[in-house]
Amino acid sequence: MTCERSFSYKPFEAEALRGLAERLAAAAATDRNAQNRERWRRVNDLRLERPVVMCCSLPWNELNVDDELTLVCENGFLRRIETEMRRQLYMLRHMPMDMVVEPYVKCGVVMEETGYGADVDEYVIKTDETNSIAAHQYNQVIHSIGDVEKLRFSQVRYDAGATAEALSVCKEIFDGILDVAPVCVPDFIGDYGPWDYIVKLMGAGGIFINLIDQPELMKALAKRYHDIEADRLEQYERLGVMTQNLDNALIGSGGYGYTSEIPPVRPGVLSGCSNAQPARAGEQPARAVKAGDLWGSSRAQLFSDVSTEMFKEFAVDIEQDWLNRFPLSYYGCCEALDKKIPVLKKLKTLRKISISAWADPYNAAEQIDGGYVYSFKPDPAMLATDALDEDRVRKHLETAVGAARAFNCPMEIMLKTLSTVLYNPQKLWRWAEIAQEVVESA
Repeated sequence: MTCERSFSYKPFEAEALRGLAERLAAAAATDRNAQNRERWRRVNDLRLERPVVMCCSLPWNELNVDDELTLVCENGFLRRIETEMRRQLYMLRHMPMDMVVEPYVKCGVVMEETGYGADVDEYVIKTDETNSIAAHQYNQVIHSIGDVEKLRFSQVRYDAGATAEALSVCKEIFDGILDVAPVCVPDFIGDYGPWDYIVKLMGAGGIFINLIDQPELMKALAKRYHDIEADRLEQYERLGVMTQNLDNALIGSGGYGYTSEIPPVRPGVLSGCSNAQPARAGEQPARAVKAGDLWGSSRAQLFSDVSTEMFKEFAVDIEQDWLNRFPLSYYGCCEALDKKIPVLKKLKTLRKISISAWADPYNAAEQIDGGYVYSFKPDPAMLATDALDEDRVRKHLETAVGAARAFNCPMEIMLKTLSTVLYNPQKLWRWAEIAQEVVESA
């Protein structure tokens, strides 16, 4: 959350945003939207609902059709809101699946942070300059225990004035169409993962070598990362600016955060904003949102091919303190976790487990055995071919759904991390149709 200072806008920008808002408000009011929201809640509560499916992390640079994604706002703050609104409408039109639209605009709370302080030495390769996805080669900048302190504690500041101005502008533009909600779920809560960051300081090869040659250095690095993130979290708690991730916010690398197991809280500091939302049914009195009111997450993608024992020692044993701060948590991303689920079961707050395309679906389902959400990640490479192999896509999805059903596992399907569809968005639309057919027949 960077500090945005300019909130002025022109009449045509407001007119464009209001037009988008009217379409989203209509979608939010539909019975289907309400049914999808409840379906996600039931899955997250471990009720045996049919699988839910959606997609995210898309190559948006390749998907624009008939200017559906073309931005008109000039103000940077409003462009970010417009981008999100246009993407939601695009998905509703072409690949709705089980997506949920909320009847409010999320206005980010304005925060400033000093950052980790460590320099990253990297070489970046892009095959398409319009794509936000790139290949990275990281050179080692951490060599010894003495280098660990290059990672510095970040200082967090809340800009109340800029936040109030942003909320006021949003309320002015969307008045009578959509409510405006201040939102502050720090990125590191959803992106927490010591090894996903340490790879930037050491490279993948450096990590694998030093897990053997310098294990104490690797533990010290992971612990340092943990301590920094824990300190950041505590600063946000003290500032009282956080909001909950119990709506259509994505949890970790998985789906939405709807659940009946975490009570809604009216944020303390933000409840004083002129545009803050009124208390909802069942909400506790206004107070600061803490870690205990949020979903947490972690992952260790580089650890797919390390032993279960090493995974426990260097990842789970260090990450469990972080995850235990949250009442519910998500673990994993693209790593193959099907052989490591017995270790993950030691995490007290674990609720969702990522099962990537590189995991054995039946082995994973047997170990999950209905006790966690089976968060399946279909193979995104199937959309990187010239033509979509529909039979292969259907079989791939049916196999995973069949595995989850065989062991009574609540299931979400998340197509994500697509780097390309070769500028053929129709393949993605058709994938969505097939996926919806598979889950509705499950």
